Amino acid sequence: MIMPDVSDAPVFPQDQRSQFYGFISGDSNLTCTCESEPPPEFIWLDKRQNELPREKYAKKGTHTSVLMVSIASTSSYKAKSY
Repeated sequence: MIMPDVSDAPVFPQDQRSQFYGFISGDSNLTCTCESEPPPEFIWLDKRQNELPREKYAKKGTHTSVLMVSIASTSSYKAKSY
């Protein structure tokens, strides 16, 4: 059994969740930031809670993940960090 050595629990910046509006056929970047030590890993989920392929998003720095979406219709996405 491996016990993780977590120095600091995740801290989420003040409530930054918000709705996003764009235009059909446009592109947009969705950003998730979570500060923790060790640095977090991220996954992104679609509205059906299916995990998106890792090539659809990128980790920027040590505490941020960015998902680029093409807007074809209304949808929702969720980022999780661990």
